[in-house]
Amino acid sequence: MAQNRYGLYPATLTYGGGTPTTLDVQQLGRVGIRANAKRDVIVPSGNVDPSAVIFASGEPEVDWETDDLATVLAVVTPTAGLNCTGGAVFQAQQRADGGTFAGGSTNVAITSKKGFCYPKRLSAKANEPGGAKLQLAYAALYDGTTSGVPALPVAPLVLAAGQALVSTPAFNARFYFGPVYLNAAAVGGVEDWDLDFGIEFKTKLLDGDLWPQVGSIISRKPKLSLTAVDGVTANAIAASLFNAPLAGALALYLRKGAAGGARVADATVGHLKLTIATGAANLESLDIQGQEDGTFKVSVEATGTIAVSTASAIP
Repeated sequence: MAQNRYGLYPATLTYGGGTPTTLDVQQLGRVGIRANAKRDVIVPSGNVDPSAVIFASGEPEVDWETDDLATVLAVVTPTAGLNCTGGAVFQAQQRADGGTFAGGSTNVAITSKKGFCYPKRLSAKANEPGGAKLQLAYAALYDGTTSGVPALPVAPLVLAAGQALVSTPAFNARFYFGPVYLNAAAVGGVEDWDLDFGIEFKTKLLDGDLWPQVGSIISRKPKLSLTAVDGVTANAIAASLFNAPLAGALALYLRKGAAGGARVADATVGHLKLTIATGAANLESLDIQGQEDGTFKVSVEATGTIAVSTASAIP
């Protein structure tokens, strides 16, 4: 009996309408496929056991993570996401017993013909091996196609074994914790931050479809959670325990790693910069225990959109 095992492999997203363009996500850290199926389990009156199970509807989604921030954020933006008119392919590579990988058409592919991808959160921590991590979601949508006799809808996510792989694994870039600037001046003592892009993408089931064909961004509410050990920094960003206007533009830098070295020079264009131009902030908490350093938790709610530069120098 065959006992096959599979490992992670690059994914592709296709967008651009009449002139399709492929985004190769070559540095995948994690992929999670969620069917989100809703089924009716029918127990007729007088019975205690189900007599039928009927698929009612589903909203399939793929959660995935990458550290290749510049490649992905240049295309999948925190304001517009990415309308994947040509769908996406997520893959699992078959391992070889007694070797590495089986090769050929032995792999698993999960294919979508239409969908929408958007960033969920970006997290970074000082001196953290592995660098900053970007979490994203892909909502698989029904493209309206049918197959067979009688004609039945083709599911928006289709899993198939015995497939050849597309794309090629490669290292492009990794980004690490960098300085934080408030109103163009560096602030010190920041330990970590987590940026929730706050995109709410909502689908709609219509016309008796089993899966939604349409979806839209209905709100964007970006929120930054930041930890500092310096009370001056925390007070500068959040001048109130409860609510205060942001004292200027807040810029979060991520330093690009240098292969064979440590970091690319600050003056070199190629680092990542995220800017919250306006918003409100508050000091969520101050925690001090024993002989440890105190930590100031700051929360920033952005008004307007977050700007991302994938080719920035650090002052």
